[in-house]
Amino acid sequence: QYTTLIRLLKATQVGAQIDTQLNNSNQGLTVLAPTDNAFSGLKPGTLNSLSDQEKVELVQFHVLSSFYSISQFQTASNPLRTQAGNGAGAFPLNVTATGNQVNVTTGVVDATLANTVYTDGQL
Repeated sequence: QYTTLIRLLKATQVGAQIDTQLNNSNQGLTVLAPTDNAFSGLKPGTLNSLSDQEKVELVQFHVLSSFYSISQFQTASNPLRTQAGNGAGAFPLNVTATGNQVNVTTGVVDATLANTVYTDGQL
């Protein structure tokens, strides 16, 4: 279900960066993990046509530098900054939440967060 994302995490070394960040921070992280079905909506060859740097930014675009539970998205201040880009080149997300449904928009793509896949060590 997350094969494409896992492949990108490994190929870009962002997975190792996430591991390091989790070991050196008490803020946690949130990974907005697109399913293989989400990636299948891309034109064939799109991922292969990206440069290595573009693949890194694609993965980082799905990582928030703090842990957010579904309920914490309800009070999050928009826009939420992702780990992709910085300064004027940052790629923010806007989040709206109603009940347990959280919607994320980039201005180009809208997505609904379906559920929490994994949580560990939250105090």
